[in-house]
Amino acid sequence: MPYTLTVWGLWMIGAAVIGLVIGWLLGRRGNLPVDDAPRPTAPATPATPEVERLRAKVAQLEGVAIERDRLEWELAEARSKALSAGTSPAPAVFAPVVEDDGALAAMTAERDEWVAKAAAYEQVVGELRVRAWNAEAKVGELRQVVQTMQAASRAAAAPAA
Repeated sequence: MPYTLTVWGLWMIGAAVIGLVIGWLLGRRGNLPVDDAPRPTAPATPATPEVERLRAKVAQLEGVAIERDRLEWELAEARSKALSAGTSPAPAVFAPVVEDDGALAAMTAERDEWVAKAAAYEQVVGELRVRAWNAEAKVGELRQVVQTMQAASRAAAAPAA
């Protein structure tokens, strides 16, 4: 047993020494002086059609930005004129959907009637589902009874050995 532990210890020491040597070599390789550092390569020249397309897009967007600023200025000026004149805000653009309460009450009553009908239909459908399930259960029980009777009659009809 001591021999095995000694050999194992020697292998660990050897692995540590090899790791230190490799680490030292890699560390020295990473510490290059600034003069020996590789130079960054010059960027590739962009494609001329792409540059022209982007310049045209910038010019177009600058025109849009100028127009936006002008419209914002006009809006602020119009608001300040309206506030200084003391005018009331413009009336609502849309009229109410229902002008009299009678029509609203009739629509609400009709909606409530349809809700009640839907609830009644749901109840009827639920009852029919229960009845169908019970009928299927009874049919299943009857099949079991018939199969049991058939098996009993076959067993009785079979010759005794």
